[in-house]
Amino acid sequence: MLRSTQSLKSARSLLGKALPLYVINALVPPLLLLYLSRTEVVYTVLVPLVVYSALCIASLLLLLAGRNALNEYSLSSAHSLLRLAGLLGFVSALVAGGVLVTRACKLIAASQEAIKVKKSGG
Repeated sequence: MLRSTQSLKSARSLLGKALPLYVINALVPPLLLLYLSRTEVVYTVLVPLVVYSALCIASLLLLLAGRNALNEYSLSSAHSLLRLAGLLGFVSALVAGGVLVTRACKLIAASQEAIKVKKSGG
């Protein structure tokens, strides 16, 4: 049980390190649109930046929901939400955010497995 608690603490720490990457990258498209608004280039990059911004916001929301589920010890929900956030994070969180969330997801899975073994009596 101690090992699973340490794994969950490590997962929370990794998520805390990934959160700024997700937030910074979610702010880049609106700032870039603001900067480019004075030029004609904005019309050629508008649709891709809006799609990318939506992707960044979705991954940020998944990360926050997964972190909240982890804080409530809902490990299966946290695992599924963070798996999606990690996959999206490879695109929308400067790759490093996706790697950190994927590592946290693996720690949560290991913790789940340890708890299952403990409950089954092994």
